[in-house]
Amino acid sequence: MEKSTRELRKENNRLDGLIKEENQAVFTDIICYLRGSKLSEHDVEVVRFDLTSMVLEAQERGENIGSLFGKCRDYKEFCDEIIDSLPKKTKFQAACEFFSTFFLACSASLLIGIIFSAGFSGKIIKGKLPAASIKISVGEGIVIILIVVIAYALVKLVMRSAFESETIFFKISTIAVSTVASAVLIFLPLLLKDTLLTLDLFVGIAIVVLMFGAGKTLERFI
Repeated sequence: MEKSTRELRKENNRLDGLIKEENQAVFTDIICYLRGSKLSEHDVEVVRFDLTSMVLEAQERGENIGSLFGKCRDYKEFCDEIIDSLPKKTKFQAACEFFSTFFLACSASLLIGIIFSAGFSGKIIKGKLPAASIKISVGEGIVIILIVVIAYALVKLVMRSAFESETIFFKISTIAVSTVASAVLIFLPLLLKDTLLTLDLFVGIAIVVLMFGAGKTLERFI
């Protein structure tokens, strides 16, 4: 019986701990690049299991991960060959992946927005109970949306640039984008203080839980 994606991921996470530190960097780059491709999550975990087994066998022979590729050390080309040999994720799987990430990111962002709102953190700092309703400003609302968009974009960028992360251009670009994004996320709530909406605390928490549950449910179809 074929293992589910969750079972494979659990087994792969366990086996990852057996990979030596000297092999971890390249192995992580390979898996990261595969995750950023159009392969389904299940196929990525199947390939991950096979590659992990190969690396562990090489370690038992006293070899490192480089020995698996012989004279060819172009790991990106190796990954592209794997990707081309397997079926691409379906539109349904791609949609489930997108909305799963979207709902999980939204739930985290909204939770952060609730916690750091004046009606919640402000009351707790003063030693009082949180307000029954939470006011979210225009700036905080924009920040919640930006966190979702930036997080999704950065994850995809890192995955697709797995083999370029050591280049000077990539490092400078990452630092620049991170600096600008941080400045925007910090100053927007300070500049745009007008109330966007007033949300009942328990309704807000319920929305967070529902979005988190929806995201986790959709993960099963990826």
